[in-house]
Amino acid sequence: MKGVAKATAYNIVRDTAEASLVNSAGQINQNQQAEIYGRIKIDTLVELIYRDYWSVFLTLVAILKNNGKEMWFPSNESMQTAQNIFQNISNPNFPEGQKLSVFLQILQTNPYKVEYQKFMLAKWGENDQTVSIKNYFGFTDFNSSRLSQSD
Repeated sequence: MKGVAKATAYNIVRDTAEASLVNSAGQINQNQQAEIYGRIKIDTLVELIYRDYWSVFLTLVAILKNNGKEMWFPSNESMQTAQNIFQNISNPNFPEGQKLSVFLQILQTNPYKVEYQKFMLAKWGENDQTVSIKNYFGFTDFNSSRLSQSD
């Protein structure tokens, strides 16, 4: 009974405080509303929303894969292999004729790695194909803080 009484008392206090905050929020004037909304940084808000959706996507893919569904989800081993191969093709002694096909294999393993996208643009320039690949995977601004999270 003691636990029920404590929980009930807590719920009453919480509900009262919540109702008071909601009522107070409804009583702010236009200038206060403008100031509050002016403090919202749209870039930061969109960034946080993006990260939330990205986390939901990764969770969904992992759950589907763990339940036997055929989903593409690179393993740590394949990503490390791709990184090792990338270091090799970054070497000036790597045969030029093989760079594109090997790079495309790396890109299939982890297309969201900023380093790979920058290499592609530096090596083959901004043409219809490279810009399409870059934009498709969301690399519209290499200075975005979102990109540092995707490595």
